[in-house]
This record gives sequence, C-alpha cells and structure tokens, in this order.
Amino acid sequence: MWCFSGQTISCKHVDLPLLALAGIACFMLFRTRCSSSKAKSECYSVEEMEDGLSQLPDEVLCFIISQLPTQDAVKTSILSRRWRNLYKFTTRVKFHCCDMLGCCFRDRDQQKFWMLQQKFLEGVYTFLQLRSGCKITSFDLSCCSSKFFLNSFCKLFPYFGKVGVEQLNLSYSCSPVPFKSGPTFPCHQLLSATPSLKYLQLAGFFVPKSRFENSCNSLNTLKLYCVTLAPGAVECILTNCLSLKSLALLCCALPTKLCIHGSNLLLEFLMVEYCDNLEEINLHAVNLITFEYMDVKMSEIVFNHVPLLQNISISMYGDNAIPYVFGKLTKDLHQLKRLSFSTSPKYYQGLDEIPGVINTLSNIKELVLLVASELEFDLRKISLFLDACTVLQKFSLVTKGAAFDGQRVAKTSGVHHSQLKEVEFCRFTGTKTEVDFALYILKTAVVLERMYIGIYPLLSTKSEPLWDEEKQNMIRKQFQEQALSKNVVVITQVSHSRVLRFPRERWRPASTW
Repeated sequence: MWCFSGQTISCKHVDLPLLALAGIACFMLFRTRCSSSKAKSECYSVEEMEDGLSQLPDEVLCFIISQLPTQDAVKTSILSRRWRNLYKFTTRVKFHCCDMLGCCFRDRDQQKFWMLQQKFLEGVYTFLQLRSGCKITSFDLSCCSSKFFLNSFCKLFPYFGKVGVEQLNLSYSCSPVPFKSGPTFPCHQLLSATPSLKYLQLAGFFVPKSRFENSCNSLNTLKLYCVTLAPGAVECILTNCLSLKSLALLCCALPTKLCIHGSNLLLEFLMVEYCDNLEEINLHAVNLITFEYMDVKMSEIVFNHVPLLQNISISMYGDNAIPYVFGKLTKDLHQLKRLSFSTSPKYYQGLDEIPGVINTLSNIKELVLLVASELEFDLRKISLFLDACTVLQKFSLVTKGAAFDGQRVAKTSGVHHSQLKEVEFCRFTGTKTEVDFALYILKTAVVLERMYIGIYPLLSTKSEPLWDEEKQNMIRKQFQEQALSKNVVVITQVSHSRVLRFPRERWRPASTW
C-alpha cells in the first residue's frame, strides 16, 4: 500500500507504467520545489537530492522490480544504498538461459555453450541459496542443457521448498515449441521436496511412471506441454496428487489409451489438445465439471462416470464428427449445460437430409459453434442445432472470415425458441445471407434480450461492402422492428483484428493458463 495525493492505492492493482509515472511525478515535484527555494536559500547539492521513486515504500519498489527480468532486477542493486538489497525480496523470479547467455553460443561453439549452461545452473543454485528463508511465490526456469541436467535440476528441488515456491514453470527449452524428447524428469522428487507447490508447468521432458514415497496434498494445477508420458505416468500422478483439480495436456506424446480415474480424484477441469498416439480417453471422474478436447483426428471418448460434467468443448474433424458429438457423445450426458463444437463446414453437408443425426439436447443452455474454414457455408444448417436445444438461453456462432453464400434461410422453421436470451455472432462479413439468418433468430426468439454482431471485413474483392455506420444504423433499426421480442437490444461492432476469439475463455479456469 502507498499514498499519493491523499489516496491509498494497493500496488496489486496498479500497472507498472502508472508506478513509473508516479515516481517521475514525485521527482519533478521535488525539483520544482527545489528550484523555487534556490531564490530564497542556498541550493542543495546533487548528492543531497533524492529522487521521488526511491521515496516509495519497499513493497511498491519490490513490485516494480518483480516485473523486470531477473538479470535486470539484480542490476538495480547498484543504483543506491536504498536499492542494494531490494531485489532479494521480489516474489517472482524468472531465469531463461538464452536470455542471459545468448542463443548464438550454441551455433558457434558447442563446448563453450555447455560450459556456460553449467555455470548458468550453478548461478541459479547460488541465487536460491542466498534467498533461502525469503518467500518466492513464482519461479520460472528454462534451460537447454542436457549435460549434467538431471543432477543439476534435482539439486534445486530442496531450495524450491525452502523459499516456499507456489507456482513453478520448468522448461527444457527456451523456444516456444520444445522438443518432446527431453531428459527424464522425476516428478515424485520435486513434489516431495516442495510441499508448498500449487501450480506446476513442465515443457519438453519425459515423465516416467514413478513411485511416490509420500502423497502430494498441495498441487492443484498441472500443465504439461510437449511432454512425453510413459504408460501409467498420468494415472500415477492422479493417484498421488490428492488435491489436483486442473490437468492440461497440450501437444504431448501419450499412450494410446488415457484413463482418468481414481477413488479420491478431485479433478474438475481436464484439457487434452493435439496429443500424439492417443486413440481413447476413458473418464471416470466424479468431480469433473469441464472437459476440453481438440485434435485433427477423432479419438474415442468414453464417459464412464461423470455425474457433474456440465461444460464440454470439442474440436475434431471427420465425416462422423457431427453425428458422434451430437449423437453418441451427448446421448447419456443429461446434466450437460454448455457445449462448444468446432469442425469444418464440409461436414455439415447433408445433415438436413438424414433424420436422427442430432439428438434432442434437452438440458443445453449455452451452445457455441465454430466454423473454422474459408469454405462457403449454408447457414440453414445451423438452425438444426438451435432447434435441437429446446431450453437454449445463449447461442454463439464464431466464424473465421468465411464467405457465406448459401440460400436464404427460411423465415421460420415452425420452432419458437422460448428461452433464448442472448445471441452472439462473431466475425460476420455483412452478406445478405447473414442478415437473413439474424432475422430468423429474431423472429423465433420470444424473450431475446441481446444480439451482438461482430463485423469483420473480408479481404476478398468479391465480398459485399463492409457495413459502414449508416448501414449499421439501418440494420439495427430493421432488426428492432422485425424482432419478436420487444426488449431486444441489437449491438453491432466493426473489428479489424485477425485473431479468432473462441468464447470458451469465459469458463476456462485462469489457473490453467
């Protein structure tokens, strides 16, 4: 906490630029007062002047230093006596070998590179020794060295426990996409030596099936990225990490069958994306609430016992993707409330000609459909999914700049959506077909309260002109007049961002990322 102009501000809610600006303001104010006093009294020497930033409380300065790379944070110790030991009290530490040593060493001199890597790890070890007894909440370490790697890393484990690390990121690479053939990582040793650990992220390692001497009662979030897991490794971790609530497997190499089960399993969130070799996922998790799966292939997903599962996000491709997800997969999940689905538009073809492909989803309250392709797409297919969700309250359609060019949507399908309150169309391009589809929703939603239309300009010269402000006003007025609900508010917004935003981030736990 610190005071400025009579107000108390918490440093946890202040951005770094604002803090720097406050320091500069204090310094300028001091210089102004000093200049005014020169005419009345003798001038202060430069050595006697103290900058405004150094007048801030220690906790604010430590917060500022914690936002810097570790090597820069250490350099602040030479600024003055006041700053000499402040870096030792930062709670966030980050060591990346390539940032400190330079990536060029690996290309020029291999032997010199290994020597520097060893010195780097020894420096990290010495840093932790000096910080023993001081709290470090977050510790981030990336190291590309394989020589003496295991022994050097294991030597750090006890010190992670001594400084009370709660969030730990360890990577066998400084590149964004690590190799999956990294050294063996002893998870059981790390978890046994760090009883305070709550969040663990590993990247680029091989994780074997290990025998835990003691169970881990603190870890609640585990994220594995580009990690190779031996058969039984995941099951072993789940059995021994009794408080684990969130598990993310991203671009990992897994056994053909992944079993998520345990008599005391507390797991609430599971994400499996683009994992090699995986053919089947077997879920027996009594506390699982959210499940995400994404891959270019289709894996068999078996829901043995998931009584609390409410949120599912599925992205898969194949001729049977839609019948599998909206038929077999959701058949027995009566408690399911939110479903998001992504596939190519070509797999929607012929759905209206095959009865019974889409089951009646009587409990789905929120539906998100992502059309991830530039192919032409008939929006009439979407009405099949809306009609199947009889108690739907929120619907989101996300496109990727697709050129919709299908036939006009029917004015009504004979189905009135009696509970639909919110509709979100992302990255619409302003075509006539899209307008007709939006009108279809407005004419069938009895209690609709809000319709958001995100307009995205196509780069193709064949596309219709972008909705300018005048056209947006005309469209909004037309929608308001023809809407079945008299309380609906239509919002249009032009976005030039090429980033495709999938609305699932709202219900993904922040600890996973």
